[in-house]
Amino acid sequence: MRSFWKHLGAHPELIEEARDPKVGLRGWNLACACRTDQICHGDVWLEIANGDGSLADVRRRWAREVKAGGTPFR
Repeated sequence: MRSFWKHLGAHPELIEEARDPKVGLRGWNLACACRTDQICHGDVWLEIANGDGSLADVRRRWAREVKAGGTPFR
């Protein structure tokens, strides 16, 4: 996930595209092969696509929930 956060931070255009009403990810169901008890890339994409916060907001929420022992975005 560290590499994924770094990649998203370096490519803000990906976040804009994910939120684009015509071609974005809003409303899609995403899945990946990550363990179900851990955050996954699909969870992050859905949070970005369906929210209006910045990448920093999404990452802060993720860090808060992990620190509290929770599973983010679920």
